[in-house]
Amino acid sequence: MDEKIFTKILVTITFLGLVSIVVLSVLSFLLYKDCSIISYIANRG
Repeated sequence: MDEKIFTKILVTITFLGLVSIVVLSVLSFLLYKDCSIISYIANRG
């Protein structure tokens, strides 16, 4: 395998991993915020 191709694959995998980590943390943060708002309303009512 050519070294440039290998580097491109490595960079792509790393980039995808970082993107998925960011997306997951944002989603879990939004879900957590939604759940806390829902439980806050439920506790008041």
